[in-house]
Amino acid sequence: MIRQKGHKILVFGAYGLLGGSLSLYLRNNLPESKLYLHGSSSFAEITIEFKHTNLHQIAELVNYIQPTTIINLIAKTDVDACELDPDHAYFLNAQIVQSIATAAQDVDSYFIHISTDQIYSGPGPSVEANVNPINVYSASKLQGDSYASIAKSCILRTNFCGKSLNNTRKSFSDWLISNSHTRCTYTLFDDIIFSPLSISALCELILDITLQNNLLGVFNAGSSNGISKADFGSQLVSKMRLDNSLYTITPFSSNNLIANRPFDMTMDSSLLSKMMNWNPPSMNATIESIVKDYC
Repeated sequence: MIRQKGHKILVFGAYGLLGGSLSLYLRNNLPESKLYLHGSSSFAEITIEFKHTNLHQIAELVNYIQPTTIINLIAKTDVDACELDPDHAYFLNAQIVQSIATAAQDVDSYFIHISTDQIYSGPGPSVEANVNPINVYSASKLQGDSYASIAKSCILRTNFCGKSLNNTRKSFSDWLISNSHTRCTYTLFDDIIFSPLSISALCELILDITLQNNLLGVFNAGSSNGISKADFGSQLVSKMRLDNSLYTITPFSSNNLIANRPFDMTMDSSLLSKMMNWNPPSMNATIESIVKDYC
């Protein structure tokens, strides 16, 4: 386990959906470490506009800080937008990862990269080798995983829900609760299955990996069992005592969205469990944790 004192952590994408919560969690739990936060926010300690012409600034920043650990949360996650603009998707999900990984390798930083469960498309639960990207988003993220592996890295494939601290970036559970509060009708898919973590559980896991600082490879990080998005939504709404008459349940195949979606993204997280002595939470525990975040 690393010592906190003198430890320097650089977080790329520190003010996004996961970044807002993770940055606060790291600050509260690693008070003796120096935390450098990159992101587009008026509160950002470091701000860099990533464009095709200035990726060299990543190396300059990493060389200047000489971080012990780098955590990358930068991603283009809008699946349909990725399908419409593949170049931008590969830039954010792969090229930037390559630049960070190369810079991390140059200064011998430990690199934690957050990937996605959409790399899998079933039948699940999938182990890490069973990749099958079926859209631009998942293909670009898989390429990013490959680039991240050139460094001394831990690549976490995950999905997460919970209360966002960023007003412009909302999670699936934020969307569910917002619709309930505004009394907007919405649709839930009963044929798309996943095994998400709560944001709080994922932050705790990332902290543990940061403290260990020697877990290397690609790892699934999900709940111990899967659930359809329809069942997830209905259970969350029920546990929060929100109006359950606003949603309708349909199969995804009845919707005309731009990009294909994987139907089974459930993951086998036993490898991470074995390597970290980590117990994946049950889906019920995950939903209870999310409810606690809001209440």
